[in-house]
Amino acid sequence: MRTLLFLTILSFSATVFGASEMYALQNPDTLRYCFLMDVDFEGTIQYLTKENTTHEYSFNVTKAFPDADGNCTDLYNSSLAANFVVIKFHPNDVAPPVPESQKYWELALTFVDRAEKSEIELVDYKLTAYFYASIFKDAAESDKPTVYTKEPSAENTVHWAKADKVYKAFSCSSSGVSFENNSKLALNNLKVTAFANLAEKKFPTNMDFEKCPKDIRTSDIVPIVVGACLAGLVIIVLVAYLIGRARAKRQGYASV
Repeated sequence: MRTLLFLTILSFSATVFGASEMYALQNPDTLRYCFLMDVDFEGTIQYLTKENTTHEYSFNVTKAFPDADGNCTDLYNSSLAANFVVIKFHPNDVAPPVPESQKYWELALTFVDRAEKSEIELVDYKLTAYFYASIFKDAAESDKPTVYTKEPSAENTVHWAKADKVYKAFSCSSSGVSFENNSKLALNNLKVTAFANLAEKKFPTNMDFEKCPKDIRTSDIVPIVVGACLAGLVIIVLVAYLIGRARAKRQGYASV
């Protein structure tokens, strides 16, 4: 019974806490990390076929360069301090032949320091995709990149308050960004910090994470659900025990 309970809890944990990848951007001048992001990407994009129809393609980012390209001291709109981050990858771990394999998909993210709001915010992003002829045989454009830009009406959902003396970060079990052409990218199990000055490629143990609104609501519900499940397991075990004792007694009386 204890083994069954352990496996049940392990299965529950594996479902809630999925695998994710760590990405980092290092300042070449200081050799310290200004940006860290631990996330599980899942995307869906629309692309045009040779028959002038639209197809949907879903992809995961399970392997990518762990060290991102970009700039720790960039400017956004020529005035706002920015961390510009570029993540390169092949979708769904596809392995196109050379020279196609040298054309990586790229996700570009721009985080800015909103001094007027005392916040760090993801304000812009774009996805550059290559529809490799050897894999996307129906794609209209296979030899040049297709760029998906931010949906103009999309709400900026990744932002967190700055702090003077402690590092702060943002976490969300399920966030996302929207592109034009009905395309999107989910950011699952997200943990991110920007404008940092970290010696190691990991979140400090004293990192203060600001939760997204959805997780704040969920954090109040999860203990209740888990408690109810555990109480249910206890009741099931107790009922099974009582039934077993009753049967054993009846068998004892019958033998007498």
